[in-house]
Amino acid sequence: MADLNDSGSKQYSLPPTLMQACTNQYSTQYTPNLNDTPLSSNVISSSRQILYGADNGYAFTPYHLQAPHTTPAQMGHQTPSVPIPMHPISTPPHPDLLMFMHEVREKLQKLDILEDILSRLVDMEEHCNNLDSEICGIKTELKAQTSNIVSLDKGLGGLHSKLQEIETQNITLTDENYKLQEKIIDQQKRSMRDNLIFKGIYDDHNPTENTEETVKDFIKRELGLESKDINFHVVHRLRPRQDRGPRNILAKFERRKDRNRVLEAAKKELKQKPQYYVHEQFPVEIIERRRELIPILKDAREKGHEAVLVEDKLFINKRRFDPRQCVPQINPQHQQGPRQPPTDHGPQQPPSDQHIPMSSKLKFTEFSNIFQTYDVLVFVETKLDDLDIIDLPDGFSYVTKNRKGATKKSGGIVIIYKNILKQFISFIESESQYVQWFKFQKCLLNCEKDVLFGAVYIPPENSKYANTDAFEEIEIELLTFADKFDSYVSLIGDFNAKTGTRDDFIVPDESLIGIFELESDDEILSYMLDYEQLKLQNIPLSRMSECHCNINNYGHKLLDMCKKLNVYIANSRLGSDIGIGRTTCKDISVIDYLLLSSKLFSIVDEFEILDFVPLFSDVHNAIHIVFKSVLPHDQIIFHHILIHHKCISMQSSGTLQ
Repeated sequence: MADLNDSGSKQYSLPPTLMQACTNQYSTQYTPNLNDTPLSSNVISSSRQILYGADNGYAFTPYHLQAPHTTPAQMGHQTPSVPIPMHPISTPPHPDLLMFMHEVREKLQKLDILEDILSRLVDMEEHCNNLDSEICGIKTELKAQTSNIVSLDKGLGGLHSKLQEIETQNITLTDENYKLQEKIIDQQKRSMRDNLIFKGIYDDHNPTENTEETVKDFIKRELGLESKDINFHVVHRLRPRQDRGPRNILAKFERRKDRNRVLEAAKKELKQKPQYYVHEQFPVEIIERRRELIPILKDAREKGHEAVLVEDKLFINKRRFDPRQCVPQINPQHQQGPRQPPTDHGPQQPPSDQHIPMSSKLKFTEFSNIFQTYDVLVFVETKLDDLDIIDLPDGFSYVTKNRKGATKKSGGIVIIYKNILKQFISFIESESQYVQWFKFQKCLLNCEKDVLFGAVYIPPENSKYANTDAFEEIEIELLTFADKFDSYVSLIGDFNAKTGTRDDFIVPDESLIGIFELESDDEILSYMLDYEQLKLQNIPLSRMSECHCNINNYGHKLLDMCKKLNVYIANSRLGSDIGIGRTTCKDISVIDYLLLSSKLFSIVDEFEILDFVPLFSDVHNAIHIVFKSVLPHDQIIFHHILIHHKCISMQSSGTLQ
C-alpha cells in the first residue's frame, strides 16, 4: 500500500505484522511470511544454502533483522541497526562439509609431498647436470687416450715389423754362425786327421822324456808293428788327467797310411789290454756328439743291427741316424723283456737327452716301465715352467718347483708319487729354489719320528746359475722344518759337490769334554757323539770313493753341513755300494748323494748306483734306495734317476708295485 504526501512523493507503509516484528527487539524468532520482500527472501535463502546447504530445515538465524523504514521521513530518523544478542544455537556439523574438509586436507598434504618431490627433482637435475659435465670430461679424456692408443698401435706395428726383421736377421745370423762353426769344426777335424791319442802309456813325469821314442816303442811292443819307418811331425804329452792317471800322448803322423795302420792294429791287439787305448783325435764338439751316439750305437748292435759310427755320424743299417727325429722304443738297461723286432728303417732309438723335454720323456716306454715299478719319482733339472702340464698315468699326482726369474727354462724339481701315498705324504712350501721338501709320517716307515725329505738340485759352481749361499739356504730351512716337525732328515739329489773320502763327522776331543764339564749334559753329549749310532748299526765310519778328483768348494760346504746337522753320506756305506763309492757322473766323479740322519740307516734295505741310461740323463747314473715300511710288502723304495741334465727319482714302494 502506498500513499502520496503533500510534496507528491509516494510513501510506503509496512504491514502491521511486519512492523510489529521489526520493532519487537526481544522476539526470539523471525518468521518469514508471504509479505516479505523478494529481495530479502532471496538473500536469506541464498545465505542458508551457502551456509547449510539446500533444504537444510534450519529456520533460525543468529540475529533479528530490523525492518527498514519505508518513508523518506522515517528513513531520515532511522537509527542504526543494532544486532540483538541471541543465545547461540548449536547446529550439528553437516556430513558433506566434513567430507569436503577432509578431502581438502588430504589434497593439501599431497601438495606438501609434491613440494618435497619437486625439491628432490631439482637436486637430481643438478646431479645429472654434474654427471653430464663429468661424462663430457671423460669423453674428452677417452678421445685423448684413444688417440694415444692409436699412436702406440702405429708404433707397435712399426716395432713388430722391426722385430720380425730382427728375427729374420737373427735366423740368418744363426744359420750363418752354425755354418761358420761347422766350417771351423771341419777345419779342426781335417787338421787332426793325421793325429792319434795314446792312453795308458807309462808316465814317469820326466821332463826330458823322448815321447816319440816312447810311442814307437809302444807300437812295436804292444801292437806288433815295425816302427822304424814311422815318422811323426810332433809327439807330446797332454795335460794331467783328473784321475791322476798317465798323461795321454798326442802323435801327429807324417803319413796317413801309417796312422791308419797303427789305428787298425790297436783295435785288434788292444782288445785284451784294457789299460791301453788308442783313438782318433776330434774337436770337442764332435766328442760331445759321439758321446751321445755311442750308447745308441751299442744298443743297436746288441739288437742285431749293423751300426757304424763315422766321426760324428751314426749309420744304422746303412742309413744315417738323426737322434732328433726318432722316437725311442728301447728298454732301459736295468729292465729285462723281449727285444723289439728290427724294422726296415732300423731300430727306433732314444734321441739325445739334451733335446728331449721332460714332459715328452714321460711318454716313452721306459718311463711307463718306471711308473709300473716305482711309487715316488723326483726329477731335478726338469726345465719346466708354470705353464707346463705333465701327463701322468692314472693313479699318480705330482708337485713342481720351477726356477723363477730365468730368461729361459732351466733348473726345476718335480716329485711324482702314487695316490696311495697321499695319506702319508705332505709337501712343504719354502723360499729356496734349490730344494723341495716333503714329509713322510712316522707310521709309514715305522720310525720314532716323521721323516723330512729334501729333493736337491744345486747348479755347478762354475755355471751362471751358481749361488754360494745355496747350501746355507738348505741348511737354514732344514733346521727350521726339522725343529718344527720334530723329524729325522734325509736329502737326496745332485749337490755338484766333490767330497772325496773326507770325514763327514767330527770326533770330539774327550779332554775338552772334561774341561767344560759336559759329561752331565746329555743333550750336548748326544749331539757330539751322534756318529756312534753308526757303529751300533755296523755302518762303517770311513768312506770309499772311485772319484779321484780334488775336493771342490761345494764339497767343503757339503761336508760342513753334514758335520753341523749330524747327517751322513750313505754312498759307499750301504747296500751294493758299500766299500765302493761308485761314480755317479761321467764315470769320473761322485756328485749325487743320499744323506741320512743316523737313526735312518737301520731302515734302508737297498742302496745301489745303477748303470748309466742315456735316455734318463746326459752323464749321470741313477741311484736306487729301498726303505723298510709297514705297508704290505714291507718296503719303501727311493730311486734316484737323472733326467734332462739331472733327474732324481725317489721311489717309494713298500714295495707298492
